[in-house]
Amino acid sequence: MISISISDRDINKINRDVEKLTKAGFSKETATALNKVNTSVYSASVKHIRERTQFKRADVVKRYSKPGTVNKNNLRLTYNASEAKPRNLAYGVTPAQRNPFHFRKRKKSGAFKHKGVIAKAWGKRQTYDGTFIVKGRGNNMVVVRRKGSKLVGVHGQSIRRVFATKQHKRVVINRFNERFPVEMDRAVQRAIKKKLGK
Repeated sequence: MISISISDRDINKINRDVEKLTKAGFSKETATALNKVNTSVYSASVKHIRERTQFKRADVVKRYSKPGTVNKNNLRLTYNASEAKPRNLAYGVTPAQRNPFHFRKRKKSGAFKHKGVIAKAWGKRQTYDGTFIVKGRGNNMVVVRRKGSKLVGVHGQSIRRVFATKQHKRVVINRFNERFPVEMDRAVQRAIKKKLGK
């Protein structure tokens, strides 16, 4: 499973006071802060993935879900993109060309006009030699290439691939470092005021 896990152990490395706060009876406040941070971290993560893959936000969040809430008994946030399977390269083909015939046209000599499908992936449009388009399940168009006697799909941008990069992990950790101390302080201040009856 490809995942980034921000556990209570990680929290203690980022903010050494958390363990003391938890022992002092602030587990609930820690959970509250984490749930606030969760939204911010997830938004930053999705934005980074969108910028790298050029997918629409709806496509990203559909395949990469926001972690659930935590509670005082389980101070763990896990960001998991294992279900975000790579999309077929057809996603990057111009709609008007996304059919089995466009890239299979021949010259008078009999040779194909195109060496393969022209598609945009990872921000770059190029020809993928040896590829062509066929109808897949549900009449969806898919880009394939021959591998022996079989046809295999060709993938373009991948949420999982971006998710597993050091750059993405840095985005997640940096946002966590930025927001957790702020939200933890707010949660503790609210708890103190409540206990003091203010």
